Amino acid sequence: MILETEKKIPDFEKELIFEAKNGNLDAFEKLVIHFQTRIFRYLLHFTGNQSNAEDLAQETFILFFRKIHLHDSAKPILTWLISIARNVAISSNRKCKPTPLEPAFFSFLPEKNPNNPEIIAEMKEISNEVHLALQEIPEDSREILIIRYIMDTSLEETAKLLEIPAGTAKSRLFKARNDLRQVFSRND
Repeated sequence: MILETEKKIPDFEKELIFEAKNGNLDAFEKLVIHFQTRIFRYLLHFTGNQSNAEDLAQETFILFFRKIHLHDSAKPILTWLISIARNVAISSNRKCKPTPLEPAFFSFLPEKNPNNPEIIAEMKEISNEVHLALQEIPEDSREILIIRYIMDTSLEETAKLLEIPAGTAKSRLFKARNDLRQVFSRND
């Protein structure tokens, strides 16, 4: 299995990165358009708030623009962008208190039976409880759970995105699940 972070970087992406590094704003805009949904989704799950996620995504892409010259062109841009978004979110999260999830958060949930209002209401309630519980655990635990389960990455991809060995990712994931379990035990 080839990890997303190990896949060959598409030629169009390499070309856009090269052009953007040389000041081509159209190329930069195309990169933003190509990656904005993934970055927004990551930030939405991290914050649980559409407005905050939009602001943090904008801040991520501003930093991306300012620091694009530092990017190693041999490495996938998505890994670097998630790293920027992660740092922006962590920095912002230190200043904010958790808020209930907004409807935009639920638009990304898989729909098992979209016609059954009871199932939809139950999914929203569970998602809100998970979001609030995530806000009570340490940032490193919250982050690895979001990347692994909410962004639906493999353990290997999670490790690469966090720039840690797979074994470390596995032990952090174990600890994070225990942290979350303890929060739910306390709240019962």
